[in-house]
Amino acid sequence: MSRPPWKSPLCEMVQPSGSPAGDQDMLGEESSLGKPAMLHVPSEQGTPETFQRCLEENQELRDAIRQSNQMLRERCEELQRFQGNQREEKAFLMQKFQEARDLVVRLSLEKRELRQQREQALKEVERLKTCQQQMAEDKASVKAQVTSLLGELQESQSRLEAATKERQALESRRKLAQLQVAYHQLFQEYDNHVKSSMVSSERNRADIYKADFQAERQAREKLAEKKEFLQEQLEQLQREYSRLKTSCQESARIEDMRKRHVEVSQPPLAPGPAHHSFHLNPSSQRRSPPDEPPKFCCPKCQYQAPDIDTLQIHVMECIE
Repeated sequence: MSRPPWKSPLCEMVQPSGSPAGDQDMLGEESSLGKPAMLHVPSEQGTPETFQRCLEENQELRDAIRQSNQMLRERCEELQRFQGNQREEKAFLMQKFQEARDLVVRLSLEKRELRQQREQALKEVERLKTCQQQMAEDKASVKAQVTSLLGELQESQSRLEAATKERQALESRRKLAQLQVAYHQLFQEYDNHVKSSMVSSERNRADIYKADFQAERQAREKLAEKKEFLQEQLEQLQREYSRLKTSCQESARIEDMRKRHVEVSQPPLAPGPAHHSFHLNPSSQRRSPPDEPPKFCCPKCQYQAPDIDTLQIHVMECIE
């Protein structure tokens, strides 16, 4: 059965009363509102049909009201669910907002702490820069001090070396003076002994010692002169040998160049014997008569010393 055309959406909001009188009143109102011409039908035969139609419309209206109420309940439940969801979303958003606020506060605190740490780090950097500058100044000062100390050390070493050399020279002069004094005392003792004993043999012996000493000194001087002369001859021979060697090399090079330009049919020229004469044996030129070893003899007891230092020590002990 189709819905009557006089029904409007506003009728869906009406709640059913549940009583026949109410239904009749509602039916009468609906009839008067929707179909005013049907109430004034003069014919009695049309009354049951009208009543039946009214019952049907009433039933339809009841069904429509029931459906409307069901829809209202569903919409109310949906609205309640929507409100619950809204409350949950609001609570969730409030929680998130509170968390965001707490996060902002925490980030602000962290930002303040980081700013303080940054300021402390900048102060530490400035302090480190100051310390680095101070260390650079200290390093330059220490370097200057080290340079000065090195200069002083080198100067002290130079003075020490000079003092060592001077001390060695003084020691040598002292030893020489002691040796001269020892020889002088020895000769004085010999003179006194000769004068006291008046023995000609002792005097002759002393003269012999003196002559031997002088002869030995002269032999040493001659030997030194001869050594210098031989050294000069050796240097001269070495220079001559170098010159001759250069000349031989030049002659050999010229001879080699000349041989390269000779025809192949000519027999090769034999090397001249003149070149061999230039190659002198340096060992034969350097040979010199063997030097006689000097004699270190004590004039008092005729002790043969191996060197001059041993002779000096022996002479001092012998005099004592």
